[in-house]
Amino acid sequence: MKQIVATRDDIVFYIKMFPLTTIHPEAYGKSAAVLCQEDNTKALAMLDDIFAKKPIPAATCKTTAVDESIRVGRGLGISSTPTLIFQSGKVASGALKANEIVARATEK
Repeated sequence: MKQIVATRDDIVFYIKMFPLTTIHPEAYGKSAAVLCQEDNTKALAMLDDIFAKKPIPAATCKTTAVDESIRVGRGLGISSTPTLIFQSGKVASGALKANEIVARATEK
């Protein structure tokens, strides 16, 4: 995603937290911690730290956003991460290469 947003101004990503707590027990708390960040730059840095397996501070607020994302995701039939939903309505589960994302995001 970083590669795409660095080179394309016509593609936007909306990230929703969908922690898979059965295989990642700490994912819910980490998701809440990211969502409590008021500064998007800090939130993205926390995501980088999570993926790098670095410790992050606990959530600094109370939020229902994680629960809402889980509810919406389940309602859409999402059961894995990453899952991408494109403007066309097509859904792709699993990691995709940048050129695949761009191709799917720009198809009509």
